[in-house]
Amino acid sequence: MANILRKCFYSIFLPRNITSRSFSRTNCNASSTVVDDADQESFEKMFKETQFVKLGRPAGKIVQGKITHIINDDMYVEFGWKFHAVVKIPRSKVNSLSYNVGDSVEVKINELEMTGHFLGQSKRITLCEADVSLVDNKI
Repeated sequence: MANILRKCFYSIFLPRNITSRSFSRTNCNASSTVVDDADQESFEKMFKETQFVKLGRPAGKIVQGKITHIINDDMYVEFGWKFHAVVKIPRSKVNSLSYNVGDSVEVKINELEMTGHFLGQSKRITLCEADVSLVDNKI
């Protein structure tokens, strides 16, 4: 009875192309998957060369960004990190056309991600933007 149940189970649930032979290390060709370590660059070395690591602690650093949108007196600046930044156009330059979409500007990073703790919430909530200050000169 057990053999009949076993045969029924195998015929229903196992694909037809599986054979009963056992697979062992001797059946695999391991030489095809070996990668030469001299040719492959390590993750540690690649990570040390990223802009993220080169910048160090971001607070207080001045970086170059690109204006992606201008809405009223707000500029949306993309500076190559996780979130964009929303920066107010300086009052003296609101009416002039000194800032345009696509222009490069320098910004000082205050925080890479603005978060807030709201009443009734147990966790901090992200605002999905960075906190930066505009350096007054346009590149």
